[in-house]
This record gives sequence, structure tokens and C-alpha cells, in this order.
Amino acid sequence: MFNQILEQVTGRFGLSQDKAKQLLGMLVAQIFNPKRGGPAGFLQSFRDQGLDDTVASWLGHGTNQPISAAQLEGVLGSETLNQMSAKLGVPAATVGGAAAAILPDAVNELSEHGDLPASAAGIPGKFGNWFGNLQDHLDELGHWSAAAAGAGAAALGASVGTVGDGPVRTADTTKPHASRTGAAAATSVREASSGGIGKWLPWLLLIAAAIAALFFFRSCQRNEAIAPLAPAAPVATPAPTAAVAAAAGAAGNLENAAAEAFAKLTPGQFSADDLVKALNLMIIHFDTDSANISASSDDILGKAAAAIKQAPGGTRIEVGGHTDDTGDAAANQRLSQQRADAVKARLAELGVKADLLASKGYGQDKPVADNDSAEGRAKNRRIEFTIQK
Repeated sequence: MFNQILEQVTGRFGLSQDKAKQLLGMLVAQIFNPKRGGPAGFLQSFRDQGLDDTVASWLGHGTNQPISAAQLEGVLGSETLNQMSAKLGVPAATVGGAAAAILPDAVNELSEHGDLPASAAGIPGKFGNWFGNLQDHLDELGHWSAAAAGAGAAALGASVGTVGDGPVRTADTTKPHASRTGAAAATSVREASSGGIGKWLPWLLLIAAAIAALFFFRSCQRNEAIAPLAPAAPVATPAPTAAVAAAAGAAGNLENAAAEAFAKLTPGQFSADDLVKALNLMIIHFDTDSANISASSDDILGKAAAAIKQAPGGTRIEVGGHTDDTGDAAANQRLSQQRADAVKARLAELGVKADLLASKGYGQDKPVADNDSAEGRAKNRRIEFTIQK
């Protein structure tokens, strides 16, 4: 899966395989950055933007819902993206777009059992070759170097455990057993280093982390049995929450409008213009950075095919693919053509005669909205139907 993620990034954003792998490593390091609250805090930052369903899709099965570069920047901050840009020698806009494209699939791949590891130490070893030396990226965050290993183990008792779809809770760091466990782990690390067996340090740290996590989980269970957790202090939800909800509602309304429009097209009584207006009410969903049409679009495309087959004689329709301006223009052009071809092919599979359809990719050259906003970019990523004269 990580191989596919890197291929998508290199193809769409024009990054080399090495830079794509480094970017993936930097992003995974940010997921496990304790200064952001580890994986739990990282994902909660997206939930605070109103992206609960989006995060749930990353941790569950099915299609991983995408995010925009602006939504990612809202979590990481422009300073972090600029640092990543400087490290890679790639424009910040490209880094933001590529990282936003990587994140949903990366989280999904790391959450093999529906949740993320509580720390980087829990990442399955089979993923080790995909992160461009994750150790270095973690060291750059000042988190996982040998000098900080003891403090990292001690801090584990204060971190959140497994990340899932449910509410996020933090451990009580004042519990005596938690502090003893962290202190013991730190002492073990120091003794191992002074005894000349530094080569065993990673294994000792991993064991210490596992012990600390075990005590933490037991603590959570005991605390919940004694008394419910006190309600968390209210958190101010940023403005994008309402905007995201409104956008989701608008998308649902458009899809309903498309289905209703197709139902009103009486065979033999509608024009080619009527047909195209109905077709352009559709929202066709694709997998992130892919020309693979999502299963959620199967029903509406079936209705579209039925309507096209009843089109007036001589009608020929162009399926046009369009993208926003994120990433490399040439890659966007290729993606738009691939998506237009995919829609044409799907309609043909549904019985539409090949000579009724043409497909063309326009890339980012024909925006219908401002690319400076997430909403505008979403509008620009579209399939548009026109009548060929």
C-alpha cells in the first residue's frame, strides 16, 4: 500500500521517489509527535475542524475521505510545512498538497486493526523501509533520540493510548504507579548505556514502553470503575466546522437534485441541453489522487447512463476532467484525462454507445472558482459534461 501512496505522489506532484519517501517519513513523525499529543492529539485536531467522519474513514474500512492542503495546514501549521519544504528543497505549496494526499492512506495503512499504535515503537517492522529513515525524522522533532529516551519512556504514562473512533481521554499523570513505571524505564536505560550494552537500548526501550502502556491501560480501567471521568473543558471549535457541514449538505443536495433531474427526463421529450444540465448536477467521487471511481457513485452513474441512452439522435457528449491547481500542472493534466476516460469507460460498461461519448482532460486550466480556498478547490475538481457541436 505504501508503494501505491508513493507512486501517486511522485506522479501527481512531480516528486522523486526519494523525496516522496522522505515526505512520508516526516508526516509519520508528525503523527507520533508527543508535542501534538501523539496520534490521539493529531487526529483530534482534525476532529476539531469538524472532520469526525473523515477521520473515521481513515481508521475504518472503505474509501479514505480526502483532506485539502488548507485543512492539513490548520493542524500542522505553516511553520512546520515550511520546515518540511526547506528540508526537501520543494515549494511549500507542493509539500502541503502532497502531504494532504498522503495522510488519509498513510493513517489507514498504519491502523491495521482499526486504531493507531500509541507510539512510534508500535509501528510494525514491515513498514520500516517506507519512511526514508523514520529514526532521523523523529530525532529532528527532538523526540526519539537516545539522549531523550528515558524522558520519552517516562512521558508515555501521560500520553493517550490506542487511537480509535471513540472519544479521546488522557491519563492521570499524578498516579504513583505511572510515575514509578516511567522512572524505572528511565533508570533501566541509563544503566544499559553505562554498562556498555548500548546495542540493546532500542529493545529495552520497547519493553519499557510496553510495560508503561500496560500499567496505563489498567489504570484507565480502574479509574472508570471507580468514578466517571470529569467532563473536559469546552474547546472552541474553529469556523471551518460549520463550513464543512454546509459543504457536505450542499453535496448531498446536488446528488439528490441530479437523481430528480434524471427522473424528469421523459424519453423522446427532452433535448440534449436538458440532458447535459442534469448530468452536470452529478458529483462523481474518485479515490484520493486516483482515477478509480468510488463505489458511492455507482448508483448515480447508472441513472446517468440510462438517460444518455435515451438522448435525441445525433447527440454527442464530451466528458471533461478538471482539477484544482495543487501540485504539478502536468500531473494534474494527466489525472484529469485519466478521470475523464474512467467516467467514459464506466458509462460504456453501463450500455452507453461509444460513439455518443468523448473524453478530454483540462487539468487546472479552467477553474470555476478561486483556488485560494478549500471550497474553491473542491469546486474546481470536477467532471463537466458538454455537448459536442
